[in-house]
Amino acid sequence: MTDNLDPQNTPSDRNLNFYNAVIGAIGDDNTVNFNMLPRDRVEALASLPSDIEDFVGREAQQETLIRWLNQVKASKRTAPVMVSIFGMAGVGKSRLAVRVLHRLKEDLFPDGQVYLNLQGTDREPMSESHALLEVLRDGFGLEEKEIPPKQEGREGLYRSLMANKRVVVMLDNAFNEAQVTPLRPPGGTSAVVITSRERLELDGESLHLKPMEVGTGLELGESEALLHEIVRRVSPRRVRDDLETARQIVELCGRLPLAIRIAAATLKMPPWERETLAAYRDELANEATRLAKLENERVEKAHPGQGRVRASFNLSYIALQTELQRQTELQRLFRYMGGLPGQDFGLALAATVAEGQEKETETGLNCLVEAQVLERWDSRYQFHNLMRLFAREKLEPTEQETVLERALNWYCENAIFWVNPFNPLRCREGAQALAAEFSIPAAELEQALPKIALNFFEAERGNWVAVMEELARQERSDKAVSLATNLASFYSIRSHWDDWVTTHKTAKACAEKAGNQPGLGTILVNLGVAYFNQGRWNEAISIYEQSLQISGEIGDQYSVANTLGNLGNVYLEQGRWDEAISAHEQSLQLKYESEDYLGAATTIMNLGNAYFQQGRWEDAVLAYKQSLQIKHEWGDRYGMSEVLSNLGNVYFNQGIWNEAIAAYEQALHIFQELGNRYGISNNLGNLGMVYCNQGSWDKAIQAHKQSLQLKYDLGDRHGIANTLGNLGDVYLKQGRWNDAITTYRQSLQISQDLGDSPGVATILGSLGNVYFNQGRWDEAISAFVQSLQLKGEFGDRHGVAKTLNDLGIVYFEQRQWDEAITVYTQSLQLKRELDDRQGVAQTLMNLGNVYCRQERWENAITALKQSLQKNRELGNRQGEAQTFGNLGSVYLAQGRWDEAISAYQQDLQISRELGDLPAVADTLGNLGSMYAEQGRWDEANSAYVQSLQIKRDLGNCYDEGTTLFNLGILHLKLDQLESAKRFWQEALTKLPPSSPVFQNVQQLLTTVNQSTALPIHQPQRTKLSHWLMPLGIAVFLIACLLKGQLLLALGGIAIVGVIQCLRKIKHATIKQRQ
Repeated sequence: MTDNLDPQNTPSDRNLNFYNAVIGAIGDDNTVNFNMLPRDRVEALASLPSDIEDFVGREAQQETLIRWLNQVKASKRTAPVMVSIFGMAGVGKSRLAVRVLHRLKEDLFPDGQVYLNLQGTDREPMSESHALLEVLRDGFGLEEKEIPPKQEGREGLYRSLMANKRVVVMLDNAFNEAQVTPLRPPGGTSAVVITSRERLELDGESLHLKPMEVGTGLELGESEALLHEIVRRVSPRRVRDDLETARQIVELCGRLPLAIRIAAATLKMPPWERETLAAYRDELANEATRLAKLENERVEKAHPGQGRVRASFNLSYIALQTELQRQTELQRLFRYMGGLPGQDFGLALAATVAEGQEKETETGLNCLVEAQVLERWDSRYQFHNLMRLFAREKLEPTEQETVLERALNWYCENAIFWVNPFNPLRCREGAQALAAEFSIPAAELEQALPKIALNFFEAERGNWVAVMEELARQERSDKAVSLATNLASFYSIRSHWDDWVTTHKTAKACAEKAGNQPGLGTILVNLGVAYFNQGRWNEAISIYEQSLQISGEIGDQYSVANTLGNLGNVYLEQGRWDEAISAHEQSLQLKYESEDYLGAATTIMNLGNAYFQQGRWEDAVLAYKQSLQIKHEWGDRYGMSEVLSNLGNVYFNQGIWNEAIAAYEQALHIFQELGNRYGISNNLGNLGMVYCNQGSWDKAIQAHKQSLQLKYDLGDRHGIANTLGNLGDVYLKQGRWNDAITTYRQSLQISQDLGDSPGVATILGSLGNVYFNQGRWDEAISAFVQSLQLKGEFGDRHGVAKTLNDLGIVYFEQRQWDEAITVYTQSLQLKRELDDRQGVAQTLMNLGNVYCRQERWENAITALKQSLQKNRELGNRQGEAQTFGNLGSVYLAQGRWDEAISAYQQDLQISRELGDLPAVADTLGNLGSMYAEQGRWDEANSAYVQSLQIKRDLGNCYDEGTTLFNLGILHLKLDQLESAKRFWQEALTKLPPSSPVFQNVQQLLTTVNQSTALPIHQPQRTKLSHWLMPLGIAVFLIACLLKGQLLLALGGIAIVGVIQCLRKIKHATIKQRQ
């Protein structure tokens, strides 16, 4: 202290009194005792600006700053707490700092709060010496004549005054580190809070403050809350009553607090105080005038620097002119980058447009980032939306033309180059050329190039629409068509349907205006594919027909072939099989003629899809394998993944689940490598269906929900409807009928909105299955009849045959044997005409079950054996297992125990090999019923318990309830009434109250509780024999009546009725497996 107060630094004699006071206040530790200074000097340490009443949000940032500043409480600190807040102009750095310091001043900094604006955004930032002068004069209340003239003396005085004090210094708008260093207080009891636009290299903590957040739904985010807080004083409900528009306004303000405050102030003033928020939003929507609209002279007059966004930005722009940065021409780079189309950009584009070397350009861009006029995300650069408008305003007209010309050429040329890796032949050729040039193995390059290409297109995804719009504005038809065509492959792989449609509509309008017929034909094909993927089939057909006409007129056979194939795919989805096959066969012939072998492979796959839909599985597998071989030879990994998915579908329908899972997982792996969300979603759904059939409910639901989320992300409404249907199927098999109905109805609504008749028909059939399981026969029949009518209208003969089969199941359960046989016979005839061998096998099995219930044993066995033979020929092991189970039931009904056991055990063995746990559980239940029929109680109990455990593990409450009922019947047979009641009571907790089984169990328990003695009953089993039942009932009733036990007789009749009902319900469960 004494070194800094030598005679040459001492002011005139008239200020000696103050210096004597300071020197006299110096203690033994060379610090100043403020209590010994004149009182007016101490009171001056309160120069912090006032807090504002309408400050909202920034809660997380406030808590972070408070946590950092609380470090001053640490007893062993020897240095001040340093906290810096940096961010772009108008983001609210100063207001945040002031708010936090006002919250902490009494607790942490009772000795004073000093504020100083370092004017870092002005043309001439404040010097270090002048900053010390300002603090000593305005912060401590000293007169200028009392302050040493040189910086060294001022620093010494400042440190002495600050020593051992609990003071916070706020240094606002710092320009660089040099401004801050002299103002660091000594010791660890004080703190310094710095705000700056650039990040300063200082000790301590730093917070990057960014634009405010927005809310979702009915919740106010920070941005909307700030708008509301200011506007509510004039109109309390204005923001909350139109929250969506308010969000749009704050987004147009870039969520920048300065801009939001100006917008809010404007909305409080005439004429906007009487206008709607939507009208003001529309004013701001015009980019050309937005910055002008974000000016408010009244606010600027009351709070200088707070009423003009443009003026605040201009200070940052001027700051780019410093001597150090002139070499990089930062202002020019700033302007040029603002003129680029789109939202963000990479270094390669920036260097091309700026006509500089990448290294030099990167240095300049990083300077812009440090100046907080540009943001960097990984390897991409992006302007705040208002800053981008400001940069464009700074462009001269000739500069704008130059920037756009260079940028558009760069985008179009790179799209042409990077689309090649999506074509396996061109990818291989490119890999070989690059391998020779760079000495890298061609095989490695061939694998890497598609991923690099995807990364390029994905990185620029936010810009393609803007680039296309600029090409259309300039009426550059050829480039627009070329770019849209090159984008189609990327959009297909990554499933960006909306971008696909938007860019192609723009290109279509451009080609039509220019009379570019070849280009228009190409664009129409691609646009039709986009509509197809969105489930907009009628629009797709219309577009394809237009394309066929144009391509035919100009003799473009390649486009004709592709369009025919695309039409075939739409017909296939609509169930128009003959038209689909005809279109694909025509397409295949044209592709062979033009030697487009890779295209031919795709058409062969599409033919396989048609065969699969017809149930021609062998033909489908042959087609898929042929297509897979060609695609493998050409290195078309995306195409391979599509074929593998389709091959998995065949295996799934054959019940060869391990092979199905293997195919789906191979496809999923490739789709994940390629980042193809559509393919990922579909294969997750496929795996979910396999898991469902295996009884792995949780895995199935998880897979379907993951698939569903991807479909929502993609905006794939057709896919959403299908996936909801698959999820409903899981709930149906679990016995969660209300969940199934809710999910199916959601799917049905989407399909109806899309005009997707096949989807509507499918979901109506699914709803019919739920109603069937609930015993709601009339509703089930109604749903099936509606589904049948729709399928008949669009010519889905395969679907008609399936729905006839479903109707037969309802008639079967209603014991309407003749009606069941009639519809089964119609279904069988259609399936034979369609050569649907799997369908033939299924319907033969269903007919066999009807004959069994009619006790036409030979007919039943003949039909079931024919079904068994068909399933073996198909390799349909699941169908084979089911047929063995039904044969076992026929033998059981005939009392042919050994043959029944053999059939059930073969069913059990196949089901275990397939991992079909639900089928294993059902078959164990059937074995339990058979053992009980023979009086083999221990084996019956063991089989039931094993069945029950599997059903518990599967989480299938409904089937668990029916098995608990069977166990109760078994224990009743063994005179273990209390055990039987416990099983039945637990069954009630598992079964849906609306189910017929629940009601019958309730009735049974009531009857048991009212009776003191009950007859012995047989356990529930599948397809019980009927021939001893009438005799047993008659003997029992006669015995009861002779003894005068009328109540017991009535109870016995009730029990027999319950058994008959539950025999019927058990059949229903097994039929659903069929």
